[in-house]
Amino acid sequence: MDRQGNSLLEVFWTGDDLRFTFLDRARPSLSFEQSLRVPIGVLQGIADSHTALLTTVRGDVSRRAGDASAPSGSSDSGEAIYELAETIRSFLFPDEFLTHVRDFAPASLLIRTNLPNVPWEVSRINGNIIGLKYPTGRSLVTQRPLKRIAPDSPIRELNVLIIANPTLDLDGAAREADALSAFFKSSPYITHDVLFESEATVSRIAERMNQGVYDVVHYAGHSDVAQAADSQGVMACPQPLYHSSTV
Repeated sequence: MDRQGNSLLEVFWTGDDLRFTFLDRARPSLSFEQSLRVPIGVLQGIADSHTALLTTVRGDVSRRAGDASAPSGSSDSGEAIYELAETIRSFLFPDEFLTHVRDFAPASLLIRTNLPNVPWEVSRINGNIIGLKYPTGRSLVTQRPLKRIAPDSPIRELNVLIIANPTLDLDGAAREADALSAFFKSSPYITHDVLFESEATVSRIAERMNQGVYDVVHYAGHSDVAQAADSQGVMACPQPLYHSSTV
């Protein structure tokens, strides 16, 4: 088994299906997207089973500690954990992901999902519980990134442009840009550029925007909104205001 590299698994419920995006930093060619049709009843059943399992485990722990008032339940939670793990593996993980983890075990795995009640970490793959076999983290998301992976293409990064403190009078905006820049540098899947203070002129912003390569534009600085109900906000730059509709 070849084990190296950090991997990201994004599992996003759309109301109709589960959309998986798997990013392998060490092997971009193994990255993929896939959708699975999963009835809402299956997800609800897994969430309910997870809640019941937690109650059973708490009861087991309390009884072993001598608490006679603990909730009744099985003296052994192992069977319930195994059944839940098998359900998640069978219904919620695409075969391509299971094969990858089996053959190329990741050094670590980050699971990004909008389904916090599904215990992804307890799923069994190749006889092992994910959260025990591999260093595993969980990140809760509410919407998917704008740029996705095209079929059979190398890994795609999210490109961000930071525009910060163009009027030179907001120390908080400068600190915000520094913090974001440091965070983005730590991510293997995000590239970013910064137009900071005097660099953030209208002409330079327009030049960057016209490149058409940015998925996200983060602006930290003064803005102004006219009183008219149909007006749009503008970014305050050293030169004439940059209208949000232009962005």
